Amino acid sequence: MNLMLDAALSYARAGYSVLPLRGKIPLTEHGSHDATTDEETIRSWWARWPSANIGMTLNGLVVVDIDPRNGGDLACLPHPLPDTCRAHTGGGGLHYVFRAQPGSAYPAALANGVDQKSGPFSYIVVAPSTHASGAQYMWLSNDPRTTQPAPAPEWLSHPRNFIRTTPSVRHLSAHRPSRSCGEGWTVIDQDDNPTEEQLFFNRKAARPLA
Repeated sequence: MNLMLDAALSYARAGYSVLPLRGKIPLTEHGSHDATTDEETIRSWWARWPSANIGMTLNGLVVVDIDPRNGGDLACLPHPLPDTCRAHTGGGGLHYVFRAQPGSAYPAALANGVDQKSGPFSYIVVAPSTHASGAQYMWLSNDPRTTQPAPAPEWLSHPRNFIRTTPSVRHLSAHRPSRSCGEGWTVIDQDDNPTEEQLFFNRKAARPLA
């Protein structure tokens, strides 16, 4: 009995393409392009690499990846994330897995330490894989093998409440930033409801941070 093989097969049977990893690095020649749901292929991979971690590709999915080691914090998001499939990563972070909205594109970065991953050739490491630290990846709620991920909230593809600035200047609108989300990022208070015009940064009028 091989725990990793059984888990890889369970993801495949739920419709998720998988691939074997050493840590986070693909073991196959073409990386995530080799990911599959084919049981014969999966069995051959884990016969060759029986302790390999499991990568799950994100076809039709988007994942919000919160990494506290890089300053990632739920407080840096302009809205709460809805309940969905949620995992504890081996590095101490969190993965929130959503169904991607058709036709939507998702920016790679939401804030310092808060990234998004999506698309058929992107992947995440999934339970019961083991991090280099020895910690295990685990589903905290709503394992996607048994529960369908929630639809991605629309604002993840249009995070308009985020303003990209530089470390030495700030956005000059009537709307006061509510909190810092790492160097170069601020978040506008939700109640401020800034317009599109107010979200443009006027570099000529910029003044130093107090």
